[in-house]
Amino acid sequence: MLHLLEYLVLGFCNNVSDSSFALEMLSSKCPNMKVVKLGEFQRICLAIGSRLDGIGLFHRLQSLFVSCCGDLKDMGLVKVGRGCSWEMIDINVASCVNLDATTTLRAFEPIQHKIETLHLDYIWKESDNLGHSFLNFDLNDSDELNDSELMECFWVQINVFG
Repeated sequence: MLHLLEYLVLGFCNNVSDSSFALEMLSSKCPNMKVVKLGEFQRICLAIGSRLDGIGLFHRLQSLFVSCCGDLKDMGLVKVGRGCSWEMIDINVASCVNLDATTTLRAFEPIQHKIETLHLDYIWKESDNLGHSFLNFDLNDSDELNDSELMECFWVQINVFG
């Protein structure tokens, strides 16, 4: 029956460690997984060398929500984007302490043409430099927002790649 599973929501966990191997096994048993929501999971993507692992093995994933993944870094997101790039259209990254808006946008740049919604939940910093020149992203209506308005936001949803 696992092969029919399309939605996995484990959002209120308590610091689940070493989840990469479990996610790899789940991806092989659930090839039709479309939505994954994980909260307080660690090691969801190890990003060691060029090998895909963990959440990056869900090749049909359309929607990913990760929050409070304390060890997730930009290379892990790059691997997730590379592995899940076929159908990924909705990404939500929240409260991952080793990531900021800049690194998240850079990590998903290779699949920007497919993403419809990218929700980032961060405290904006001066160094985030969001604007037209940032990695050639087309920020919708960015002329209407100045940098100080963006930095005052605790969270913001940006439809960046529309």
